[in-house]
Amino acid sequence: MTAKGNNIYLRKDGRWEGRYQINRKLNGQIKYGYIYGKSFEEVAEKLVPLRKKTEKMRQLYGESTVTYQEWIDYTGHEIFEGLKPSTVASYRYKIKRYLLPFMGKTSLYEITESFLKEITVKWQEMGLSNSTCTVILRILNKTLRHAVAKKIVSEDLVQEMPKIKIQPQKVHALSQKEEHALKNAVENYDDDKGKAVIFALDAGLRIGEIAGLRWEDIDFEQNIITVNHTYQRIANNQGQGTEMSLGSAKTTASHRIIPMLSEVRELLEKMKKTTNSPYILSVRGKACEPRLLTYHFHCIRKMAGLENIHFHQLRHTFATRCLESSSDISSISAMMGHASTQMTLDIYTDSLLEQRRAVIQGLEYKSA
Repeated sequence: MTAKGNNIYLRKDGRWEGRYQINRKLNGQIKYGYIYGKSFEEVAEKLVPLRKKTEKMRQLYGESTVTYQEWIDYTGHEIFEGLKPSTVASYRYKIKRYLLPFMGKTSLYEITESFLKEITVKWQEMGLSNSTCTVILRILNKTLRHAVAKKIVSEDLVQEMPKIKIQPQKVHALSQKEEHALKNAVENYDDDKGKAVIFALDAGLRIGEIAGLRWEDIDFEQNIITVNHTYQRIANNQGQGTEMSLGSAKTTASHRIIPMLSEVRELLEKMKKTTNSPYILSVRGKACEPRLLTYHFHCIRKMAGLENIHFHQLRHTFATRCLESSSDISSISAMMGHASTQMTLDIYTDSLLEQRRAVIQGLEYKSA
């Protein structure tokens, strides 16, 4: 490549190439942009407005002109310090799968309300649930807050970030007829791993919590189940493949105590007599992987003649039955491991319809 000054070069293919400074990377290296033309004069003319623009951007926004990809590559390890391995794996996956493809080349200062709303729509078009979109936005906020702490972007700029509130999706619970059909199928199923269905339907446990449930978590004297752990598959530290991990429950609220229904207690007492494993559901004495429990669930729901239902609906069915029998939202929220009673109300609003009807009937009675 032959030089002719002003960072303009004649390439071997006969074209002229000009380069201009975009910004400096966080490691101090200069990041260049490139343009091409048929002559030196053409490239020189194109460079003038580009250099003025990038110089102005550097003056206005400083280091926040670095892209989101550059920021994650440079400081991602710091952002994840102190987090559980399962949380780190989840964050890394969501950043790689949902943030970098849509905003990896976007400068930090360009992350605006309208920009994020457009991306959120794209996520929803991909089929992501509202709750997943909310988690991704929370991860994004965490990475940008770290940029504030490092003085890469100003506090004012991050405060202008949109607080996009995605309404929780209403969850379809099984009807009582569907629930009974599923329980009958469990009774006729010849593998204990099918009992995971009962722990979800009658205790509201998540599938990872069921997989990590140990006998030491069961207190027959107090008639309670203590939820402390979750068992799940996460990416390994090398980023090559995955591994199973037994970690603490997903949030502080997820650490909880659940009183046992008589059906659950009788089932556990029966299972206790036939196992030497520390885990309630196990494979060769070790914890049972959640996807294996999912496989057995689908075998059972097919036996019950149920289509288009997923395992997580069982937990929501438990919550719905609780709401149908009680108005104590605080206790139900605690048993579900929700962060707040408002979260419970947002998700299960439709389940409170009968209670709302009772209120109206009471008003009509008083006015009669």
